[in-house]
Amino acid sequence: MDCSSSSFLREYLSETNIREGLETSLVGRKICTFGILKSTNDHAWRLADEGAPEGTVVIAEEQTAGRGRFGRSWSSPPGMGIWCSIIFRPGLFPWEAPRMTMMAALAAARAIRASTGLVVSLKWPNDVLIEGRKICGILTELSADTDAVRFVITGIGLNVHQHEDDFPAALRDKATSLRMASDVPVSRIQVIRSLLSETEKAYLLMNTSGFAALRREIVSLSCVVGRAVSVRQRNRLYRGKVLDIDETGGLVLELAGGRIEHIISGEVQLV
Repeated sequence: MDCSSSSFLREYLSETNIREGLETSLVGRKICTFGILKSTNDHAWRLADEGAPEGTVVIAEEQTAGRGRFGRSWSSPPGMGIWCSIIFRPGLFPWEAPRMTMMAALAAARAIRASTGLVVSLKWPNDVLIEGRKICGILTELSADTDAVRFVITGIGLNVHQHEDDFPAALRDKATSLRMASDVPVSRIQVIRSLLSETEKAYLLMNTSGFAALRREIVSLSCVVGRAVSVRQRNRLYRGKVLDIDETGGLVLELAGGRIEHIISGEVQLV
């Protein structure tokens, strides 16, 4: 393979290119690739609702309406990153769904480390960071009845080829890419193969051995455990020290006075 920067920028994430050398049995059993989509999560949701099998992957070279948590826009320029969504049908209760976000974040961290050797950290609940800058985000959306999850869509946005000027101005001091962090060209095809492989390993282990089998590694990579934080929810603000990540994937937060809260969703800022 020509390992020049320009050759990596020309890499096209086709099903054929990805499947060659991909050693998974579940994640990637069906791969749907597109030049452009509004949102890979939206397309995967439609497929899942129509009965698409677990492990189906939707990938786009570009998203025109990519989004993160709280409906925020996710910059998804053509050929610059990995914009994908995976359909899961886990045997979980709805309140256990946060585990899926943490599982995917861990898988992304493992894939980045395996592909580049870079040191990564996890910012609860859905961010993967390098040197404090966001390189990858997870968006988990689910369809559920009262007592059972029908399916989960796990969206993964991973910045690969961007230079600082490729990000919107408001993100230039907050975001990074594999290219920026490693200062060498990186193959998107190699990274996405690793991402799908690590996601399958983490998901299957969680299914057979429970979230506890992943929790220790997640805690070890966390940049918030042991730190003072604020956690903002829609109509509440918590301040305290993060003691742990619990068995549901939620934060264990010690508030002033010693009261303990288990937080299953919110936006965290280090204090």
